[in-house]
Amino acid sequence: MSEKANDIIYSIQTAFCHWVSQIDVKSANKSLNIDLDARFLSFNYTSTLQSVYKVCDTKVTHIHGSVKNYDELIFGHGRDKLIVPEFDEDGESLRCIFSDAEEYSRGPLNQLKKPVDEIIDRNKALFRSYEKVSDIKVIGHSLNSIDVPYFKKISSYAKNAIWTVYYYHEDEIPRAREALETCGVRAQKNKFINIKEIKI
Repeated sequence: MSEKANDIIYSIQTAFCHWVSQIDVKSANKSLNIDLDARFLSFNYTSTLQSVYKVCDTKVTHIHGSVKNYDELIFGHGRDKLIVPEFDEDGESLRCIFSDAEEYSRGPLNQLKKPVDEIIDRNKALFRSYEKVSDIKVIGHSLNSIDVPYFKKISSYAKNAIWTVYYYHEDEIPRAREALETCGVRAQKNKFINIKEIKI
């Protein structure tokens, strides 16, 4: 059963990497006015910044890998692994004839959890380097709960930075504001601007 679960994981990972590798960034056009001298923490697997906007490779960190560099691409969900106890509060076994099957069926889900803490740990120097950053712009990221730990880590170093979040629709603002609060960014340190303002 575990071998079958591993096959499922491999198939999903292979299909995802194949799909990303098929994205043709050369057909994309510049649509945003961005600072080419800035440093970029990209959650995008493609080389859009480098190929379309001509940003130098050394200024871009692909935190989840880059298809251009043939990196191992990291993707997944943010749910905690489901651990089912073997015994109840009275010490009685909770196992049944389906227990092993249920455990194996959870295998793929557990293996597809994005290892955010490990990634942050591997990139300690990168996050420390943000200590003197005074201006942080979030473009094209929803500040979803899976990736919030990255922004929280940045905030812990870039304590004096002003955060600008570019949004497409105004109804995105409350959730983005809440995410920044979770990251420790005070209200007076953030602002929200419609992405149309930096459209070319």
